[in-house]
Amino acid sequence: MNIGCRLKLTIAVLFVVFGAAGCRPVPTDGVKAATTLPHVIYHTDWLPQGELSGDYQSLAKGFYRDAGIEVKIVEGGAGADAGRAILAEIADVSVANSDDIMVAIDNHAPLLIVGAYMEHTPQSVMVHAESSIRTFADLDGKTVIASFGVGWIPFVQSKFHVQFNIIPMNYGLAQFMADPKLSQQCFATNEPIYVNMKGVKTRTLFFSDDDFSPYRVYFCKKSYARDHPAQLRAFLAASIRGWRDFVKNGPEPAKSLLLKLNPDLSEAFLTRSLEVMKLGRFVEGDPQKGEFVGKMSRARFERTRLTLQRLGILKNHLPLESMVSFDYAPADCVVQ
Repeated sequence: MNIGCRLKLTIAVLFVVFGAAGCRPVPTDGVKAATTLPHVIYHTDWLPQGELSGDYQSLAKGFYRDAGIEVKIVEGGAGADAGRAILAEIADVSVANSDDIMVAIDNHAPLLIVGAYMEHTPQSVMVHAESSIRTFADLDGKTVIASFGVGWIPFVQSKFHVQFNIIPMNYGLAQFMADPKLSQQCFATNEPIYVNMKGVKTRTLFFSDDDFSPYRVYFCKKSYARDHPAQLRAFLAASIRGWRDFVKNGPEPAKSLLLKLNPDLSEAFLTRSLEVMKLGRFVEGDPQKGEFVGKMSRARFERTRLTLQRLGILKNHLPLESMVSFDYAPADCVVQ
């Protein structure tokens, strides 16, 4: 199974011409190509897998059509870059970590965060089970396989006063599996499961900090939000409906569609990925803290922005309103 590590949106999206090779559209399930419904092209950041279940739930159950739009999903994966597709106006909406989009906007990318679909990102760092690394502070002097330009690296280095070497991601896991001394950036719902199924035992370090708690978000080009507000609102409402249905009524519709669309995805792997998503409460968050599916907190976005600014990651002191819009997500998602 070719899983690797999903692409991250970094400032590189500003300089590299998007290449469409390796991306294929996923037709709306049960919808003919010829339709009078407005189209929304949704470019994911990876192949059809568990972390996108809510969107595929919406596709499988016809929630997008109910909202009056036809959504075409274009798969991400190694060699494809959803951020460049958005900037090139090849796609309309995509997904990423909120901190990565803030960094891109600070570097003059005309992007806008418009919704949240996971209260907490599964992005984390995995280490070998026998490793002496127990906390992020233990990464000092170690080597981590990671993506350059992501916000968690300077945050961890600053908070814990550590320095570590970085080996650039190559979208594979063989290097990590072969060397017990290495750590690797990962999604807790993905890479650790794969290597565990291959016989390599791991532990996972999660990012859990009041000042740095990125959402998984939907984003688009600012001009798309301005010119197509009705389609964008319909897309976000139907997507959040899918995620809520996924949490409340179970993943079976999405699961069946994901297995159909991704022949490299085994049922055992997907089942375990969905279990980790549920255990980690990545989608719905912690209800005791007032978190719920789709919630967008202005205060939390602002804390992340100020933290990235304090660390020197954001250099232009842009206001939150230039990075995040609360005008397109369902009204019940937006809180102070």
